[in-house]
Amino acid sequence: MPFTFSWYAVGEALQLDLSGNISPDEMQVINQHVADLLAESKRKIVLLIDASALVAGYSTADQLRATQRYVDHPKLDALLVVATSKLNRLITLLAFNLVRPTFIQFSNRESAYAYLIRRGFSEAPVVIGGQ
Repeated sequence: MPFTFSWYAVGEALQLDLSGNISPDEMQVINQHVADLLAESKRKIVLLIDASALVAGYSTADQLRATQRYVDHPKLDALLVVATSKLNRLITLLAFNLVRPTFIQFSNRESAYAYLIRRGFSEAPVVIGGQ
């Protein structure tokens, strides 16, 4: 499964876990799913993307930037990215550095969770979809 969605805090903090190689078609599916959730939401949402297990190449930055249009949605409050490899950190930085919402990178999931807890979110993981 190259991606799964779950709620870290239901209706407030969405988590997207990426793994392996993700095709442009799968990136479009991810974009549509996130855009739909944002459109249906009554409040702003924080999106946590865990790209630790993503197998990426340099072209991935262009693909991410071209397909992930939800980053301009007014209900996206913050975009948090977990990337353990330097290449994935660079790719996500290139793809998301100019987004409207707050953009923060973390080197591990625990640091991202600590940030969410400091922001007042309590963990209640609920898987809501994937491929």
